[in-house]
Amino acid sequence: MAVEKRVTEFLRGRVGNLGISSIVLVVLEKIMDNDFICPCQPGYNEWICACYAAGPSIFSFVFTLFFVDPKPDDKVMKGKSTCDRFLYSALVAFIWLFLFFVDGGYVSCACSRWGGEYTETGALKWCKPTGNETSVFESQEKTERCITISQFAGFGIVLVISIILGISLCCKSRCEDGVQQNGEPQEQNRDVPLSYRNNDGRA
Repeated sequence: MAVEKRVTEFLRGRVGNLGISSIVLVVLEKIMDNDFICPCQPGYNEWICACYAAGPSIFSFVFTLFFVDPKPDDKVMKGKSTCDRFLYSALVAFIWLFLFFVDGGYVSCACSRWGGEYTETGALKWCKPTGNETSVFESQEKTERCITISQFAGFGIVLVISIILGISLCCKSRCEDGVQQNGEPQEQNRDVPLSYRNNDGRA
């Protein structure tokens, strides 16, 4: 019961802040996605993909960890331990990684190991190679396959982070329960001799 209570308290206290952070990141991802243009050149594709993944993620983590000050009446971040603040900042950073991988367009750009022109075919944005129809069809299939793998990776990140968060909260709860249990016998041992002496009238 202590673990479930701690998880509920952690999520309930941060759902408002996480909601605001998620909305900001979703808007940012949409803006960056509209302006994103894949170079369609092997080597540059991987670098631009890494920058889009690591840049906003690291910035959101550092900004949340060091520069997000709680309001005077905010009980979420005020008085909390550094571990809780770190977990909250990590959640914000992984929200961006989730949006990054679920989009699929960035990873498909990195997987494009051929030269071509960045075009839009229906809802698909990809590097269309210059060649015969067979190479174009094969490249389009590879792009769609990379998008699917990227989306699976995004949902995998959510699963892994949920497991890590649950384990960390469980371990923290057990450690605190162990400290409390170890402290109770010491207090009882101190009280017994005092009460015994008071009853004998020797104190």
